[in-house]
Amino acid sequence: MTLGANTTFISYRLNRFANNFEILSQHALIFVKSGLLTVKDQGSRECFSRGEFVFLRRYHQFTLEAVPENSTGIYEVHCLEFPVSYLKNYQQKFFKSFKAQPMRDNAYQRIAYSNDLESVFLTAMPYLEQGVMPLGEIHELRIRECLIALLHLSPELKNLLFDYHSPWKIDIASHMEQTFAFNIPLKVRAAECGRSLATFKRDFARFSSLTPARWILSRRLTAAYHMLMVEKKQISEIYSSLGFKSLSHFSTAFKNKYHFPPTKP
Repeated sequence: MTLGANTTFISYRLNRFANNFEILSQHALIFVKSGLLTVKDQGSRECFSRGEFVFLRRYHQFTLEAVPENSTGIYEVHCLEFPVSYLKNYQQKFFKSFKAQPMRDNAYQRIAYSNDLESVFLTAMPYLEQGVMPLGEIHELRIRECLIALLHLSPELKNLLFDYHSPWKIDIASHMEQTFAFNIPLKVRAAECGRSLATFKRDFARFSSLTPARWILSRRLTAAYHMLMVEKKQISEIYSSLGFKSLSHFSTAFKNKYHFPPTKP
């Protein structure tokens, strides 16, 4: 839910385990209200429990695992995103002369507990739960409080928050392998890899002789074959988990590749 001031508060509440691959287009701060959040970067893994904070960097690849709390059976986190346009305005007002230095470390960073940070999320919860908008001036004040507290705890984050350059290039092969099951527009894939659409297509041609769309279809069908023949999964589970829009689309594509329908392995 967007609560004005060109920033976004989002609340996630689950009663089951979830595992998602993510690349955020905006920096974000997450507050874990209940349950366990595990963040996985390439080569690192860290868990965050009730009352803890984690900062997630834009245009970085990571996996989020959500585990509900044992006592309540509920997993709940609150996320505050910081769009570049908002950060530019904030820097112009309060850090006009600051020059960001490039930082290329992990995709996430643990943030020490702060009453000031928690209060920002606690005051947003009634609006999120009721689906109403706060006064613009009140919301502006809360976001400013959040940034003040965040930069007081971790001053080095200025180098991330106030760095507006395009992201460095992400390895296309790794990105495609981790996201082939998701229906992501090609322009978005290019941006997530730090490339223009034309550059993405050119670099992809060095990775595969297929077009991106044909490579994704081929990779999905290879995964589907393994799930059907080795893992013995149901067809309904296979096609929906691999991003096929319908059972008929999946069945036709599978038969064209393997010369038998998925219903008759």
